[in-house]
Amino acid sequence: MFTSRVSYLCYKKRNKELTIEKYFHVFFGCYIDILSFNYFTALWLLITKFQVTLVSYNIDAMIIAVALYLIYRFRNFNRLLRLKIKKCNQNTKWSDLQAHYTRLTRLVKIIDDDMNPFVFVSFSSSLVFNCKMIYDFIQRQKNYTANSNNQDCDIANSSNV
Repeated sequence: MFTSRVSYLCYKKRNKELTIEKYFHVFFGCYIDILSFNYFTALWLLITKFQVTLVSYNIDAMIIAVALYLIYRFRNFNRLLRLKIKKCNQNTKWSDLQAHYTRLTRLVKIIDDDMNPFVFVSFSSSLVFNCKMIYDFIQRQKNYTANSNNQDCDIANSSNV
């Protein structure tokens, strides 16, 4: 929103119109520099951005669901262990608890082996996203500073940027 307002103030002073192409140059500049702008490219960029966001959120949701499943399985085991300790008599079969715990640790190992790639993808995509947001923020600050010193821009006279 901030970038759109800054662009609007600069183009208003020059009597130029904001277009869809200029919008995509602001928000997808590095891709538009590589690909020439047309409406098919713009649509493709929007669809790709939506799909990447959707897949990223689904991977995060899957990781959270599996982690919650394991938490509840271990809580159930801890509940069984507490019950066995309260009933601690000579007839308690600790081998059953040991077998149950062994099955749980095997389950955690299997899930850990299968989930590691997803966790890595989620972590790396979050890291790239945060780095890109920091880079975009720095670039927008540079552009804002450059445009505020430009006489053709109406940023310096505006109070609601």
